[in-house]
Amino acid sequence: MLRQSLLFSLACFAASPVHGVLAQSAPSASREIDNHAGIFFFCKPLANEAWTARACEEVGARMTALSGGVQKPIVILKTGDTREKYPELAKAKGFDSTRAVWFLLTINPHAQLKGQWELVARADHSKIPPPASGQPQVVTNSMRATVDSSAEVAAKGKAMLDTLMLTLAHPQKPL
Repeated sequence: MLRQSLLFSLACFAASPVHGVLAQSAPSASREIDNHAGIFFFCKPLANEAWTARACEEVGARMTALSGGVQKPIVILKTGDTREKYPELAKAKGFDSTRAVWFLLTINPHAQLKGQWELVARADHSKIPPPASGQPQVVTNSMRATVDSSAEVAAKGKAMLDTLMLTLAHPQKPL
């Protein structure tokens, strides 16, 4: 009888919401984007192709909308912005530049297919600013696409960045 009473008491204690197993809630899913204070975005246009600057403006507008969707401030970097400016630009938007996620989009003529363009979209969330060359030190998510016309560049670039943002904003269950 004493043994049954002791086992019953132990079972009640273990199941109590204050002390036992039931007190531990399941870990909630978190989003990678929530580990970052803000977003830097740079789209690299080609100097000899004016339409690439317009495509970068369109894609930058899309990134601004995406940053609003995940409630993160964004800095759209321009050609000529230097590493020394990054902290100041981020501070003006209300975040710490060392805690940013970096999105980059490059547009280049395709190496083998004349008249086609290669897009590379990257999301670097290693919290390390890219070196002066603009390439991230650690690429954690990237996509590559070939398009047949300049008209497709902005549309495809937006779609690629949408996918990268979705990856960072999707709740990840803890292991």
